[in-house]
Amino acid sequence: MPRPDEGPVPAQLILHLPAAVIADLGGGLPALLQRLAPSCLIAGSVDGRLDRALAAAAHADGVPVLLELAEDAPHRVGADGVYLTDPALAAVEVAGWREALGPDGMVVAFCGASRHAAMEAAEAGADAVAFGGTDLAGLIGWWAPLMEVPCIAAGVARPEEVAALAAAGADFILPDAALWDGGAAAVEAIAAALAEHS
Repeated sequence: MPRPDEGPVPAQLILHLPAAVIADLGGGLPALLQRLAPSCLIAGSVDGRLDRALAAAAHADGVPVLLELAEDAPHRVGADGVYLTDPALAAVEVAGWREALGPDGMVVAFCGASRHAAMEAAEAGADAVAFGGTDLAGLIGWWAPLMEVPCIAAGVARPEEVAALAAAGADFILPDAALWDGGAAAVEAIAAALAEHS
């Protein structure tokens, strides 16, 4: 998830699909990917395994897939990397996964509102860090001008948040996975708001 070498670029969309959502989407996944055009997927797993149909649909569109809470090396199950969700273990887990996956695997760490965890994760070799919390724009605004490692605004719940997060310097916008509980409409609204600012 490198930043481009030249000039600012608009924030891009990442989708977090829990295992239950993947199962519900079934054959509708390719259409969803074409409609929302995410730059990356984070996939929930069942027993540490990636849904093969999801991987095939994403890779057909050139979209990388990160496995959430992986219990096995992602390259063994068709994923392109891993999404780590425990800020307290970010640095240790990033270092371990970086060693396991090598330079080509993607390692992304959710760091919550912890600046310290984000800095440690970046130093350990994370390809991107994800922030969440009540002062999300403030965290993004602090990180973006100082660090080369891209940042993700995670847990975005309302379309109205997108403009401020993009202006603060978020490289990626990650809608709250809980929004899927009400269907795809809320996630699509965030994607539409992001498209307006691109």
